[in-house]
Amino acid sequence: MKPPEALALPTLGGPHGVTAEFPTLDHILRWKEGHCTYANGYYRLVESPFHQVFRESLQRPAGSSVSLFPSLRAAWQCALEGLLRLQRPHVLEVLAPLTPEPWAEAPGALAGFPLPVSLSLPHRLPEVTPAAVWLLFHPEPESWLTNHPTELDAFAAQGGRLLVVTPQLPQAPLPRFVQAWCVPLVHEGDLSAVFSPDTPRVLKELAEGRKKRGAVVSTRTLERHRQGLPELPTRASAAVLQQLQEWEHATAGALFPSGMAAVTAALDLVRRPERSRIVVVGLLYGDTYGFLEARTATGSGPVTYLSVSDAAHLPDVLGPDVAAVLTETLTNPLLEVPDLRTLAAACRSQDIPLIVDNTFATPLNCQPLEEGADLVIHSTTKYLSGGNDHGGGVVLTQQRGLARMLQRYQAQWGLRMAEEEAVVLQQRLHTFPERLARFNANGKQLARFLKRHSGTQAVFHGSLQPRHQRPAHLSGFGGVVSFQLQEDSLAGLRRFYDALGPPLHKAPSLGSDQTLLCPYALLAHYHEPDAFFREHGLSRYLVRVAAGSEPHFTPVLEQLDQALLKSLQPNR
Repeated sequence: MKPPEALALPTLGGPHGVTAEFPTLDHILRWKEGHCTYANGYYRLVESPFHQVFRESLQRPAGSSVSLFPSLRAAWQCALEGLLRLQRPHVLEVLAPLTPEPWAEAPGALAGFPLPVSLSLPHRLPEVTPAAVWLLFHPEPESWLTNHPTELDAFAAQGGRLLVVTPQLPQAPLPRFVQAWCVPLVHEGDLSAVFSPDTPRVLKELAEGRKKRGAVVSTRTLERHRQGLPELPTRASAAVLQQLQEWEHATAGALFPSGMAAVTAALDLVRRPERSRIVVVGLLYGDTYGFLEARTATGSGPVTYLSVSDAAHLPDVLGPDVAAVLTETLTNPLLEVPDLRTLAAACRSQDIPLIVDNTFATPLNCQPLEEGADLVIHSTTKYLSGGNDHGGGVVLTQQRGLARMLQRYQAQWGLRMAEEEAVVLQQRLHTFPERLARFNANGKQLARFLKRHSGTQAVFHGSLQPRHQRPAHLSGFGGVVSFQLQEDSLAGLRRFYDALGPPLHKAPSLGSDQTLLCPYALLAHYHEPDAFFREHGLSRYLVRVAAGSEPHFTPVLEQLDQALLKSLQPNR
């Protein structure tokens, strides 16, 4: 079968851009229907040309592919989770040395894993069972494979799959039962690779794991390695973290390679086998759902969903099995505002952590830790950067116990914001207060404009609430505004979307200094049934505009006006 066509999209942010534009609605529909793929796009979902060039520079055995990760632990953990989605053993068999090397930290890393874990020495192979999964940590795995032909033939015949973690690159073609070969590529540990069979199913699981965990490699890191330059000192990371802690009134935190890496870190931090359920209040960023559901699929724990309007019933759904309550300061995409103090009080009464994603509000519009949150998350890719050319995330806290757990977690995973990305972010933070004032003002102006326009039937933004009903913990509502077209149909959306032009950019992100727009519901929930949209009060054709920080915003409104009027015109 011929693979889908790979197309290039206009990139925003230059060579290190983190998102790309969909020029027409058909570009989105064809992609969602599987008729094409893209050679560039949002940095966590589509590998950049930097990644492609670097992968092609690596020597690999015939019949194998290479996937890049920012740490060895992230590499083998994503590979393992993908493997466990393909087959479900009763026990995970780990073969590791008694005195592990720095690259072989299996026992501690698998604490709390959703499957029973059995530890063996590499020379003592476990009993072969049907569809078994073995995780091997070995300095010379090719010799190990040669020394155990009979046992491994039986292992393969029973449908077993082997995942290898080693400091040695593979030299020979991978045996058919080797699902992944994980290896560090540099001594500093900020770049690792997974060699895997060149089969669509395996590659899809690896890509999905990297996407859901946000374990992405910075394009700037790849450029540094390609040029043979040394690793940068961590001065920028320290300065960035100090500034974010000051703005959020936090005492500790950790920087991550993406916003999703920060989300998954916060959730992994609080989940235990006996306390694995997550309670979600309000709508979330689409890929946060993906991670929650994927972890449920491997047995990590169920998820309970509450709408913002039902948040008063939170005490009724809490219990000893709940690991955390998760919400967003401004929900995505309907911009609802949960009552953080009420949520925090309910959580505190049962000693349950409250995790708040504050990306949409930013740390200068809201400080959730002051409202009782235990952990706060930001995607620094968005407002804090603003340039569409930085990727990162952060988790912040005021609590010493959580701070220690966060530091241990990051040390185990090796997931850190690349120093090159921290340098870029440090520069952008200097202008953030000034840019945020314009984000807030432009968002308010945009919401009022859309509310009055005949081309819309519903508009969502906190500034549209009566002043006396606005929450006291928010000093501004940011630039994101969502709306429903008056002609709420695929045809109406097509007329509107395809009529848009500069200075708007039709790209799926937010917090950019340039105004971005996307058909959010189609992008985030394309394959969901109609019942999903009814349950969440969403239109399938909902549009999300992320107002930029442009000093002169009128041209943006003029372009929207023209496209909205076009949406009202029937097809001719």
